[in-house]
Amino acid sequence: MSENEWIIVPNHHKAIISKEDFNKVQDIIYDRNIRVKKNKELDLFSGHLRCSECGGNLILKKSKGYEYYYCSTYLNKKMCSSHSYNKTKLENTVLEIINNYKKVIKDIDVKIQEILSEKEVNYDIEILKAKLDDIVQETNKYINLRDSIKDDLKEKFITEEEYWDYSKEYSNRIKELKLNKKEIESKLETMMCNSGSDNNWLEDFNDGVEIKKLNKTIIDNLIEDIVIDIDKNITIIFKNQDKYFEAIDFIKRHKYDIIA
Repeated sequence: MSENEWIIVPNHHKAIISKEDFNKVQDIIYDRNIRVKKNKELDLFSGHLRCSECGGNLILKKSKGYEYYYCSTYLNKKMCSSHSYNKTKLENTVLEIINNYKKVIKDIDVKIQEILSEKEVNYDIEILKAKLDDIVQETNKYINLRDSIKDDLKEKFITEEEYWDYSKEYSNRIKELKLNKKEIESKLETMMCNSGSDNNWLEDFNDGVEIKKLNKTIIDNLIEDIVIDIDKNITIIFKNQDKYFEAIDFIKRHKYDIIA
């Protein structure tokens, strides 16, 4: 049968994924591959550069023999601002920041091992207990806020409509926190029965090797986003950054210092 004789029935079979999810994936693929070189290779920072103002991607363009990154919103819609940043300068800056971050991670790892060798503590269990403490404090805060608006309504500082809006908002937040608490308590109970530690994220940074030259693999493995603001300030969001702050908190709670 020739192609002209085909009978096409759209949406005849049940989709493996929804059309909406399919389109989202296509958008992500397009978004992460839009900045390509002439040889079809992805640019070093492809999929990671973001404008701090509009959240748009930064696109690589040539100007007078030099390569610059520009805000895509500025280029395509003439909105936002250019956020132009020299490619070579950005590579050098990011390289320096990564190597400095690796030094901090090395110091963090050393301090954690010192604490674990000197004190009878389990790192992962302490992290979960700290999360529980934070949740309890946060829950109490919203309970107090919910109670306080009763007085605000009584004194007519807020309307009855505002009272119910605030009450609903605070109650929903309390409910979410209680669910999180239950989830963490379940993890904690499981962890109390096991040994070991979940510090594998440290290995990505703490290999003891200074990076001399960036490549896309390094960027993809270590970095989530690189955000550039209108004044050309750079903020790098590293992968597992939440675990980084957990480690800092763990060290501080044991009254150890780390390098700045």
